[in-house]
Amino acid sequence: MEKLSLILCLFCSTALAGENPAGPGTPTPGLINSYCAENAHWNSSNAGGACEITAGIGQRKLVVNDYADSDADTLAVEVCTAGASCATTTITMDVAAVNDTQAYIVGYASCGDETITIAVTNWENEVTTTVITEGVDYTAETDDDTTAENLCPIINAIHGISSTVATDICPIVKTGRTRKVTVATSEANCATVTNYNDATSECITSDEVCALTLKKKLELLLSLGTASGFSVTSPATVSDTIGFVPDVDTTELNITVTNSANDAFATATTGTNGNVIIHQVMLKGDFGIETYDVDYVIASGRAALGPTAPDFICNDSACGLSFDTGGADIAGVSFEMPDCWDGTTDPILKTYWFADHGDAVQKDETVIFDYDWRSLDWGTEDVDNGTAEADTVTWTETQDPADDDETYEHEMTLTAATGDQTIVAGDVITGLFTLDSSSTYTGEPAVHHWEMTIRQTKLKCDHR
Repeated sequence: MEKLSLILCLFCSTALAGENPAGPGTPTPGLINSYCAENAHWNSSNAGGACEITAGIGQRKLVVNDYADSDADTLAVEVCTAGASCATTTITMDVAAVNDTQAYIVGYASCGDETITIAVTNWENEVTTTVITEGVDYTAETDDDTTAENLCPIINAIHGISSTVATDICPIVKTGRTRKVTVATSEANCATVTNYNDATSECITSDEVCALTLKKKLELLLSLGTASGFSVTSPATVSDTIGFVPDVDTTELNITVTNSANDAFATATTGTNGNVIIHQVMLKGDFGIETYDVDYVIASGRAALGPTAPDFICNDSACGLSFDTGGADIAGVSFEMPDCWDGTTDPILKTYWFADHGDAVQKDETVIFDYDWRSLDWGTEDVDNGTAEADTVTWTETQDPADDDETYEHEMTLTAATGDQTIVAGDVITGLFTLDSSSTYTGEPAVHHWEMTIRQTKLKCDHR
């Protein structure tokens, strides 16, 4: 397996179209990595590495055809997620809601010193509060109708709303970017209020304003967590269209418009509009992303040494831990499994050692290293959790004899799924490293360093 060249390729920029410069049959990591990073979640169960998007989600858009026909119609957004049930968010259109906040003058004689508090909330959830006081801002006089005539212009002057008198009523209409209006009175015998119902969405003025209002309402519900599993978008210019983009874990997205008395209000269809970008091609399976091996160095000086520790010696330019022939010397060797691990390939512990100076390894002599280890969820599992795994590797000299300054490399495979010590990304592999007493080499081999070889995936590194 190519290690260095593949690592470089996974970090390089690759054209999004055309022939792969690496040659036919070679993965194009830049292309796939770019696609997966924007559109997929990682699925480590796919052999060889893969990015996955669940199939079956098409493009969705809602087009407002006639805002004036929206009264009592409903917009339902159904979202289904893999491994979970479906959930539906419903918005009811209400043309009358524009006048749903009204101040009714019911007894002008009781309005003396009364206060009316009006809070205006815009689509950024910024609230502006105005307090109107009788005798200061307006006058209650003669009768209910006259009092309303005096009050409505004061309300009309508040930014974000308008009000034009209607007999003894001051209807309050939202304007501009106003999302919600609430009104409170200090004296119920003077005026009563019907407040705006935030469960509805008003479609007023035009199809474009209606679409914008619906989009803002959906964004509010998404920000509050009332709705989830999708996002909404629209072209940069004012449009009568809303785009619905499914989240990567969404397996089904249905947009339904229920018309109460006509079929002219809006239609939900597939397709795109303007610069609404909605992913339609959804893929699932192995993209052929190659994995690559990474060697993590564990210096001998990083080993944990106890009362029966090997001696630290140097042979010319190489220093290391010298293990005696009796097998009593112990070094603690630990390593944390990275999140980039492909999740299935067994890690390999490599031991780099050199012979005892002046004592060459003779033909057929053996050097046997043992490693008794556990894979621990640190902070959750105890250091004696389960039964430790015991791995052994043997080197048998073939030269007659070898050089007394010879360097060697051992490899032992740690089985990822075995016994009580199943390895999981993020676990700490910790164990005791010793020279087996059955080794026949008469000298004391010195360990210069260890390496833990881990098979990793570039895509999963990006999504950890």
